[in-house]
Amino acid sequence: RAIRQALAASGLAVELDEVDRAAEVRSRLPPPGGDYDCLIIDCSLDHGGGEQLIRDLRTRGVATPVLIVMSQTDAEEAAEEALMAAGASDYLPRQDLQPDRLARRLRHVIRGGQAAASYAAALGTAQRAVQDRDDLLSILSHDLRTPLNAIRIAADELIDPNLDAAERKVMVSAVQRSLRRADRLICDMLDVSRIEAGTLALSRTAVSAKELLEQARSEHALLSRDGGLTLQLAVDAEVGMVLADRERILQVLENLLSNAARHARGSGAVTLTATAKKDTVEISVSDAGPGIPAEQLPYLFDRFYQARHQHRAAAGLGLAIVRGIVAAHGGTIAVSSVVGKGTSFTFSLPRAD
Repeated sequence: RAIRQALAASGLAVELDEVDRAAEVRSRLPPPGGDYDCLIIDCSLDHGGGEQLIRDLRTRGVATPVLIVMSQTDAEEAAEEALMAAGASDYLPRQDLQPDRLARRLRHVIRGGQAAASYAAALGTAQRAVQDRDDLLSILSHDLRTPLNAIRIAADELIDPNLDAAERKVMVSAVQRSLRRADRLICDMLDVSRIEAGTLALSRTAVSAKELLEQARSEHALLSRDGGLTLQLAVDAEVGMVLADRERILQVLENLLSNAARHARGSGAVTLTATAKKDTVEISVSDAGPGIPAEQLPYLFDRFYQARHQHRAAAGLGLAIVRGIVAAHGGTIAVSSVVGKGTSFTFSLPRAD
């Protein structure tokens, strides 16, 4: 009652929830602390259980600032250090429970809590940046090692004066393939950096959506045929023109088609679809492959997700780049999948007509 009266007279704009049991406090405060700016805990709560309550909250990850109100007896003087060690932000002796003093302590505690939250957020961001850097270096070094080793082996063979013309041609082809692979990895890394920095350059013009899809199908016809797939095209007559960077959208389609061909190998058809909407054109790449488990779908576009969670050596940057390119065009991309039936990626582009 005394705390309530002091708050009412303090001049602070306060929305107050009152409880008289520690168990109710625990139930109202899921980590990191719900919507509360501060907790005022009477040290006598539950017959002196205030300290244990604070410890429990901190152990559960509740970071809400706590102001303890306590009597200034000799016994409780010895408890001040224990309460602060348990996680209390500050304390106020009961005899100092005056409106102006309570207001000052609350402002101090809340500002301290906000500063601690900002520090924790900054620390978390820094830790994630360090982890991303370590992931990048680990994956990049692994991915580059493969083509570089192939080039080294081929170079060792090429200096052999007894190497015949046919073998020399094979070694040169191996060097060229490895160089293309290393170049693609480096380009992917640069694209991711530009996307995250917001500096991805686009050269957008009015482009026929049908021609884009026909070009993509033509470029992937051989890959699809080798994988035992047919590449089908279904384009609405009304799709018309889209405002797009032709090369970047072909890069998006190349990635999605390569993924579909790899996962749907031998399972039938991969379908390219373009559907006219009011202000956009929706383009889909669908396959009849094994599908993707529902729990993985929200993370497919995260960079390095494949390498971290699917035990693959590849960097797994392709879908992150796809999302970044589509977003730079003002569009969106989504994925739907049913295990055992297939997967469909759908993205939108603004219409130009």
